[in-house]
Amino acid sequence: MSKKITAFYNGQCRVCGALLPKGSTCWFKKHYGMRCPSCGPHTAQDSRIPSKRKARRSKKPATPRPKASAPRYEPLTGHPQFKPLDQRPGFNAEARCAREDSDGVHRIEYDSVREIVEDALSDYAQNPNNRNVVHALHAHSFSGRDKWANYFTRERLLDQVFSPPTELTHAVDRMREQLVGELDLPTRPRRKIRRGLDWGDELDADRVFQRDPTPWERIDRAPEPRKTIQIGCNVSVSCRIKPEQLLYRGAAALALADLLTDRGCNVGISLFKCVEGPTDKVKMGVLRCSIKAPDMPLDLSALTFALCEIAFCRCVAVCVGARRWPGRLAGNLGYSRNLPEADRKGLDYLIDADVFGENAAIEWLRKRMAASQEAFSR
Repeated sequence: MSKKITAFYNGQCRVCGALLPKGSTCWFKKHYGMRCPSCGPHTAQDSRIPSKRKARRSKKPATPRPKASAPRYEPLTGHPQFKPLDQRPGFNAEARCAREDSDGVHRIEYDSVREIVEDALSDYAQNPNNRNVVHALHAHSFSGRDKWANYFTRERLLDQVFSPPTELTHAVDRMREQLVGELDLPTRPRRKIRRGLDWGDELDADRVFQRDPTPWERIDRAPEPRKTIQIGCNVSVSCRIKPEQLLYRGAAALALADLLTDRGCNVGISLFKCVEGPTDKVKMGVLRCSIKAPDMPLDLSALTFALCEIAFCRCVAVCVGARRWPGRLAGNLGYSRNLPEADRKGLDYLIDADVFGENAAIEWLRKRMAASQEAFSR
């Protein structure tokens, strides 16, 4: 709307061009300039004053904005500790396709962490579509900027497989310290009967007449046979799970293994990954990796990364299944599920996919140790 004002700067009329000095009376409208009293107020036929800012922009040459380069897939080559399976002579991708068991579940098994890492970082799949999906998944997850993979790179993951960071090992130590000393499961030595003697041990007659409470000349003692315990940890997690929620699930399994080893047990540990509907041909898939045999010594630092680091679950366990499941991969790579009953057989303890966070892991560990106390007291 046009207003009659006192000019606050020197100008000229937009119609007749008459000079309008500062302090003179004129008509003014925003974006339309000034008009002298003779020409009167602004009308609908007046045009807007061209914008000087737009004129300056139009004169500048357009500079194309650099596009962010998409992460590239880099196959594992030349690493001193790991060699992809597809680079070995006689490799056959079809022979590694997961087979369906009689219960309708597809299963994959590995004997060591090294084997599953080398398979996950190989370059193959059961069809070209799945291969491209794994390429894109590894390219983004190993970029160092992907939250889903906990900001890992390929080099960082390979370096920490057997040398995990201190925060992971401290989490296991802290959980063990919270429960150590609460339950006492001693090993009870038993007397070994010597051959050729009907009464078991050789008695000293003088000690018997003297009513010595230890009248035996020789006592052979042997510890009880070491019990073999199998512990399973289901590392399946959804895309919304935070890294610390899986950390304590694995830490509880390792703390239990450490406590049972101190009580004289041979402990075996297996990693599980259970997924529902990863492809159009797989209704349920179970991956199992033996990360510690019962006759092997317990090295917590060598096992911590596989069970506690979410990047291992997603960049290794998920991707190795994507390479070996038959059919076309689903967009979400399947849904995490608890372990089926058939895979629970042979496991003495299982911490499943429904245990999240520190409190839930500690509660699970307390219950398992209470059950161990009852078993040892029998």
